[in-house]
Amino acid sequence: MKTAQASPAKSPARWGRLHPHGTAAAVLGVLVLVIFADVLLDSRPRVLGRQWSDTYKQFAYWRQFGFAELAAGNLALWNPHIFCGCPFFGGAQSALLYPPNWLFVFCPLVTALNLSFVLHLWLTGVFMYAWAFYRGLGTAAATVAGAVLMLSGAVFMQVMPGHLPHLCTLAWAPLVLLAVDGLIDRPGLGWALLGALAVAMQVLAGHPQYFFYTAVTAGLYGALNLVFRARRRWVSVGGIAAMFLGAAALAAVQLLTTLSESAETLRSGGMALDKAAQYSFPPENFVCFLAPMMFGGTEEMTYWGRWFLWEVQPFIGIAGLFLAVYAVLAAPAEKRRFSVLIVAVALVLAMGAYIPALFRLTHDYVPGFDHFRNSSRFLYPATLFLAMLCGLGLQALVSRGRFVLGSVAIVLILALALAVAGVVMYLGGLSPEGEGTAWHNILAAMRRTGESWQPKAIFSDPDFMRQAGTFAAESLWIAAGTAVALALVLFLARLWPRAGFLVAGLAMVELIVFARFTQRPTFQLGAGLPQALQPYVQGRGDDTRTLNPFLPNLAMAVDGADLWGYDSFVLRRYMQFIYFTQGWPIEDADFFQHVGALRPHGLFAMLRCRCVLLPDGLVAVEPMGRLHLVGSFQVCPSREAVFDAMSATDFDPRATVILERPPAIAPAGVPDPGRARVVQSSTDAMTIEAELSAPAILLVTDAYSKSWRARALPGSSQREYTVMPANYCLRAIPLGAGRHRICLEYRPSGFLIGRWVSLVAVAVTLAVLVLHLVRRRAWGGRGKPAAQGAVTYVNPRKVPRS
Repeated sequence: MKTAQASPAKSPARWGRLHPHGTAAAVLGVLVLVIFADVLLDSRPRVLGRQWSDTYKQFAYWRQFGFAELAAGNLALWNPHIFCGCPFFGGAQSALLYPPNWLFVFCPLVTALNLSFVLHLWLTGVFMYAWAFYRGLGTAAATVAGAVLMLSGAVFMQVMPGHLPHLCTLAWAPLVLLAVDGLIDRPGLGWALLGALAVAMQVLAGHPQYFFYTAVTAGLYGALNLVFRARRRWVSVGGIAAMFLGAAALAAVQLLTTLSESAETLRSGGMALDKAAQYSFPPENFVCFLAPMMFGGTEEMTYWGRWFLWEVQPFIGIAGLFLAVYAVLAAPAEKRRFSVLIVAVALVLAMGAYIPALFRLTHDYVPGFDHFRNSSRFLYPATLFLAMLCGLGLQALVSRGRFVLGSVAIVLILALALAVAGVVMYLGGLSPEGEGTAWHNILAAMRRTGESWQPKAIFSDPDFMRQAGTFAAESLWIAAGTAVALALVLFLARLWPRAGFLVAGLAMVELIVFARFTQRPTFQLGAGLPQALQPYVQGRGDDTRTLNPFLPNLAMAVDGADLWGYDSFVLRRYMQFIYFTQGWPIEDADFFQHVGALRPHGLFAMLRCRCVLLPDGLVAVEPMGRLHLVGSFQVCPSREAVFDAMSATDFDPRATVILERPPAIAPAGVPDPGRARVVQSSTDAMTIEAELSAPAILLVTDAYSKSWRARALPGSSQREYTVMPANYCLRAIPLGAGRHRICLEYRPSGFLIGRWVSLVAVAVTLAVLVLHLVRRRAWGGRGKPAAQGAVTYVNPRKVPRS
């Protein structure tokens, strides 16, 4: 088609394009409100998620602590409330610099938590809509793609366990893929900026695993498009590289801090193969594409399948699954763009340890894979492209209507198979003692795996076998009924093509029922420890700690301090010390093991522990103070030697400190060398004043990290101070005789470098964005104009009106 270039001023239709997009965003918003309106408008302070979910045990208190400090003008790098102190900002999941999280500065905690869940579900749908619309789907089809993604099992079920950072991170993935598509089709600065923003938001949102899996998916998708579709291949490669490098620069303050601090935590060095294998996607859960509650998962029937249901739930609805399969058969290949291949690859990777050879290969040789378990989270990239196929399938069904009668027959056969399978499950549940029945074999196989969180004995319990069989049968019968309804709608579509939209309606009904009535629990944040135990957790202003293994992060909300905590970003030295006190194998130190099983130990006094909370009562401990001047020391160069020395019956941490190398200033052995006190303290720093008559070691009974540094303040008799590990997990500062004024502060090198990189990157990005917008305005919003008198050849993109 040959046209002259139009002037922007004569193109009012540009503004008209905003209306369908606004309508789509509103429809997605209505779907979210249908599911959550009762919670958002409830006068009772109910929080989305299960009782004892990660919101309850971790993120509510993290958000309360972190953003209260931020509102007071302090970016908390260190968390003094749990694990005797641990990195906070560098733990990534604190997400202090993630802009949507600033809701927690301005809103009450419960309101902010609920709004954050709802907002990011909606953003997931909107961003999926934007990507699908760019790919050539009409408004209705793109809206369906967005709705399928945000209400799918892989996304919506993040609400149940309180996986707030997970949901915040995965919401931006469709925007990353949109930017990749733009850089393949028409490389330009605008697409690179959009992609850099989306990737940076993923980094700041706080879940490295979903960020990594998105990067893997975007890399695979981009590589396939570069090889088979890109016309300006090297320009596209440069654009994609600039996108990720720009994101790394924008989020450098978070990225570099996390990387530098993780070297001291349990997250460093990767996971052993057996640990990384946990939470792979079980092959039997493919049936959940059709019957999501086949293995339980509601208040009536607890989930008894392998791992956690929210990690292994692939449901997108029977109608949604049909549309995805229909797209494979009827949608144009140029619009599918490798979606089928990426779905297949993602599902294979999600199966993880159940494909042993491939899993070992990726774990041992592909960088990054050995740092994460839960390979089942590759279900999310698979669902992204399944949602795209759903939209393509709807568009093809409405516009072409091919294979409809054959589809009706296949769907009816599927309905019959599901109904028969339901009968088999039901009868097997009624006669659980019958050896060799299909139902008996299923339960026996599940018991043998040892990967269900239910006790093994329950799989032999007749009552459970009957109830589980009945529940599985009902789930299969509901799936069969849905398939029959789908067949009827498809038959109508054969007579009247526009009736194909009823398939989309059926898909929405399925997903709303799935989300609203089976997967949306709530709880009250205040419920938890018995009221009688609250005073023992509450901070008392004396710097002592409790050991509360049941809800340790509560200390962050009540200005308390705890020996334990709920977070995997814990210092390795400290966790190994805890394992030593419990008699557990130190090489197996892992936060996720033995939670709630801690026993009192004499060395807990060294950690300022005043009491230990046990299921059957309290154990009181006589705690040490925060600062101790110790006149005697012992050098033990290895971890084993340190633990052996502390195991001695005559070891007294008040009289002797164990160091790993000789101090620059050796203590004189004086029993009472002087006095020390904390003058001022914050999350990341403390000011110490000390008067010594003889050299000694200042023992600080907080967790050691190499990022803690001491510097002399005016009036100090010593010019330089060194922070050393003491008693393996605490801090020591050698002091000479005289008066000392010391600032002990937490300053990770990654943060010191990253903050300047990010500031420069933000300034450069804003300047480039302004320049880009000015140039687009000057050129009519479409790029560099053609030479005067030239003729522009336009290949219009035909978008169906669905």
